[in-house]
Amino acid sequence: MARRRVPSFERVERLLREEHGSPRHYNKRDPLSELVFILLSTQTREKEYRRTFAALWMRFRSWRRVLAADDAELQKLVHSGGFARRKVRLLKALLGSIAEDRGVVSLRHLASVPDEPALKELLSLPGVGMKTAKCVLMYALDRAALPVDTHVWRISKRLGWMDGGKHPDDRRSLRLEARVPPALRSSLHVTLVAHGRSVCRARPRCEACVLSGCCPSSSRGQNRGQAVAASPAR
Repeated sequence: MARRRVPSFERVERLLREEHGSPRHYNKRDPLSELVFILLSTQTREKEYRRTFAALWMRFRSWRRVLAADDAELQKLVHSGGFARRKVRLLKALLGSIAEDRGVVSLRHLASVPDEPALKELLSLPGVGMKTAKCVLMYALDRAALPVDTHVWRISKRLGWMDGGKHPDDRRSLRLEARVPPALRSSLHVTLVAHGRSVCRARPRCEACVLSGCCPSSSRGQNRGQAVAASPAR
């Protein structure tokens, strides 16, 4: 029986880019706006957190004004996305911490800060974890970072790139990032997210998957042998 090997990062990136292009998933180019966008996305459907972010920005046009705004008004604006009270509390803590540390409600200075110090500063902010910090580095600061969300992690495990728990922790996320060539990280993140939302879901649609010919976990290839856990070719 033929044994299916783990596909290379390069092959997967090419196939997914040809399938999905280079989507930004509506993420923001301003680092603080990106942080707020991710905060509002927590446990919320994409349509809703896009709408609540737009409503918040159209009303205030300034994160300093948001910091000074009445909590009840903010909660009303983000209510449709759910968890409004908690999100507003965290938003105020985040903006207040930045204002206290920097004297301005902005993170644009991070554009001139090297990767490691920038990551450390982001992680020091209230409510900011590794995935969120990596999203800011990648989407807003154009750094060679690989944010590892549930889609990236799920597909990486199915491809044989990683093993371990159902959800990625910081150690596993950093280990996966270290294995992926820097030039491929951004493209792999955005296309894996797109693929995880549309095809490689919790219940995968292997019959519609462009990776089915090389994925060790594809149901289309199970009759051709067992997958082997090998290091991806570089």
